[in-house]
Amino acid sequence: MTDPVLDHSCLARLERLGGRTLIVEMIDTFAAAATVRRVALQEALAAADLAALAAAAHAIVAGAGQLGAATLMADARRVEESARRGDAASALGATPALLSSFDTALTALGQARETR
Repeated sequence: MTDPVLDHSCLARLERLGGRTLIVEMIDTFAAAATVRRVALQEALAAADLAALAAAAHAIVAGAGQLGAATLMADARRVEESARRGDAASALGATPALLSSFDTALTALGQARETR
């Protein structure tokens, strides 16, 4: 069965490259930055600041991709691209889903950290 939250093949690749230590370090680094990134998203959403929203979403894309959090990466990219286009309705409307997928991905990554 395919996991809709995490692409475990990405984690397996990382494990082949650097062992469990690499996965733990990458997940820990991503999780440590999560609070700051979440607050940045919430503040940009509350202020309807598209530039700040694009920057906050962009900060999530690469780390999510590296860790196989495909839904999170797609949601972050959707918000970033909408904000950069100046499409406030789409960017602001998609941000709650991004916040939700962020929380879901963090939970899944925490579980993956413990079981790898």
